[in-house]
Amino acid sequence: MQSEVGWHYTGQWWIWVLALAAIVFLLTYRDIRISANAGVILGVFEITVFAALAIWMLISNGGQLGLGAFNPDHSPTGWTGVFKGMVFAILAFIGFEASAPLGEEAKNPGRAIPRAVVYSCLGIGLFYLLASYAWVYGAGFNNFVHQATTNPDPWRSLAKLFWAGGWVLVFVAIVNSIVANSNAGFNAATRVFYAMARNGAAPAPLAHTHPRFKTPYVAIIVNTIIAVGLSFILGWKWGPLNGFYMLATAATVVVILVYMLVMLGCGVYYWRADRFNPLLHGLFPLAGIVLFAFPLYYQYRPIPAAPLNYAVWWAAGWVGLGIIVTWLMWRWRPQALRNAQLIYVPDETPGPAGHVYGHPEDEA
Repeated sequence: MQSEVGWHYTGQWWIWVLALAAIVFLLTYRDIRISANAGVILGVFEITVFAALAIWMLISNGGQLGLGAFNPDHSPTGWTGVFKGMVFAILAFIGFEASAPLGEEAKNPGRAIPRAVVYSCLGIGLFYLLASYAWVYGAGFNNFVHQATTNPDPWRSLAKLFWAGGWVLVFVAIVNSIVANSNAGFNAATRVFYAMARNGAAPAPLAHTHPRFKTPYVAIIVNTIIAVGLSFILGWKWGPLNGFYMLATAATVVVILVYMLVMLGCGVYYWRADRFNPLLHGLFPLAGIVLFAFPLYYQYRPIPAAPLNYAVWWAAGWVGLGIIVTWLMWRWRPQALRNAQLIYVPDETPGPAGHVYGHPEDEA
């Protein structure tokens, strides 16, 4: 804002936090169809703009392209840097499974949700591959590391270089991406809160749905307060950029563990169901666990410099707290813990006491 419109207020980040939080809150509070449609529109716009810029950069650098971008030895810190950097690659992928919590509000979820999850993973993987490869050569093969570590807005800089005034489209796409990502995350998180509360694994008020909009409004309000509160505390203490890095690192460490447990659970589930496939339920999950173990290990060895060192220990503490809470629930509320298996259920699946779980609006 300072370089483009001359707005020199250095503390403006809190204004953007409140503005984007308000937009996401309004999108998710009123109706799942509004937020879902907004997510599709925003996502298509963002992907179109960045894919077009990526292809343009590749065409412009056609004579310099090669396979060097895929050689990990070009990392300035070797494999350690690659594995440490993977935390942000994993962060970018987090959310491909966000369709699952929306299953209760989808038509034919048994067919639509698995396809949405798989196609999202494959599609976004190809998109990231295209954008990353183009970015390396667009920034300059011998300069992209410097560009990534010193320029807070490298994509806008590349857009100015290759598209001149077209950088405005990229700037809009970046802002759009923040809204779309937050919108998707809020939809997923609030539906998980709702489902946990409905099954007794979280405070009961989180299961309340709005009498008019049929959305889990209590969960949406709580999630908004947590998000804004964390943004303000970390931004005030360590600055908005470091605050983001800290949240991203802590969240991704926890998610890596979740993904590893899911892969382990996949094999166990199909083994118990007597439907175990050695390739699909054995080799693939095991390979995934091994691959995820490397970035997880290198988040703690060596411990990053402050303030990121706080983030990795916050993640470890959060996991430890989860283990304690699980143990306490198993001891004092075992049925509520068993009900966790009903958090993701098909429509018309009977739960405890014969209750039938349907759409959130049915719970109003």
